[in-house]
Order: sequence, then structure tokens, then C-alpha cells
Amino acid sequence: MARTPQRGARSAAAPLVLVLAAAVGLTGCGGSDHAADTAQTPAAASSSATPSADTQATALLAKATTTLSSDRSYRFDALETVAARTPVTTHVAGAVVRSSGVSYSLTVGHTTTQVLRIKGATYVRKVPGKWAKLQKPRPVADPTTSLDAILRGMTGLRSVNATTVAGTLPPAAAKSAGIPTTTEPAQVTVTVDAAGHVSRVTVHTSTQAGTTPVAVTLVTSYSAFDRVPALRRPV
Repeated sequence: MARTPQRGARSAAAPLVLVLAAAVGLTGCGGSDHAADTAQTPAAASSSATPSADTQATALLAKATTTLSSDRSYRFDALETVAARTPVTTHVAGAVVRSSGVSYSLTVGHTTTQVLRIKGATYVRKVPGKWAKLQKPRPVADPTTSLDAILRGMTGLRSVNATTVAGTLPPAAAKSAGIPTTTEPAQVTVTVDAAGHVSRVTVHTSTQAGTTPVAVTLVTSYSAFDRVPALRRPV
């Protein structure tokens, strides 16, 4: 357990960007290749609408969920800020290629770590060091599972404009997405482009650093849909 707000906030928020899912469905990190194959396409979208949710917002999220399930590849860029006594900022940027894997760089302070997960192998390196192949599978970031959980779990939907939906993410749904919360739901806005791709997600939530609540903000952008080349082992 952390003894200071700064360290507590860092450890509590880490799952949001370091391990967004214990078993990576897209890349098969948590199981066999067969498990990876069957988990690559999320199940059919279920409505997260509540009696107070507006029809336009519900339809937009349903379109985004369906589009996400068919995306072959995309790039992502996430910035997480933990408003502790000394703010902690974490930056994750990388790419997802369905049936290939996930690659990303994780920067905390002045330290950058690169991770490449492809079928059957995980490679890591601390920049500017050399790549090393892990002997055992390790959980790695899974942006697709996290985003899918957000889209399916949002409640109280309302349209901000023609392309943006706002809502809340209850604690159980936030946990599925790897987002830290307290007893209060996270506040989420999702922007969807004309083709149905999610282009931006902003999450405002909080977590505990010992007995001290701290605010957490995560802003993630998505781009280059179906235009990312296959991932390959490092040379």
C-alpha cells in the first residue's frame, strides 16, 4: 500500500494504461492462439441506454461499437494525468493490428518503455536499450477491450452535438475497462467520426491514494483506421 498520495495515485491508476485487460483478447496474451482467434471480434453491441438516454446518443454509440468490431487496425495516443500533490502524467502511444498484435510506448516522467506483443511472443525494452523477449506471457495494454467496455458500459447518454456523446461509466463497467474509480461513476465523453470510428475519448474519474481521493483524467485519441501495417518482431 502506498504511504504517500503521489505513490498511491501512481499505483492505483497504473492499470488504466499498463494493463487494460488481464488477458489480451486481441493478441492472445492471456491464453492460447485459439483463444485469441475467438476473442478478436467483440460480441454484438448491446444497448447501454437508460430511460433518460437520448435516441441520437444511443444510436451513435451503437454505430461506434459495431465499427470497432470490424476495425482491422488503428493507432492510439493516450495521456493520463493523476492530480496528486505532485501531478503524475503517463503517456501511451501505439498501434493495434487485428490478428497481428499491439505495439506501444509507455512514458512516465523521463522513462520510456516499449512493448511489442505479437502472437506467441512479447518483446520489451527500456529506451534506448535493447529489445528482450519475455520467457512467459505478460499482460499488456489492450486498447480495443478497454474501448469496447466503455462503449457498452456508458449510461445516462446524452448528445453533446452531432458527433459527441456524454454519459457516465458505473464502477463495474469502469473496472471492465481498466479505469480506476471510487463509488462514484466516471464521467465520459466519446467523439465519433462520420465513418463510425471513435476518434476521441475523455474520461474524468477519481481514485484513492491511501485515504486521499485524487482526480484522474484520461484523454485518448484514435486514428489511421485500417491503415497500420502488420507488426513484426524487432530486429
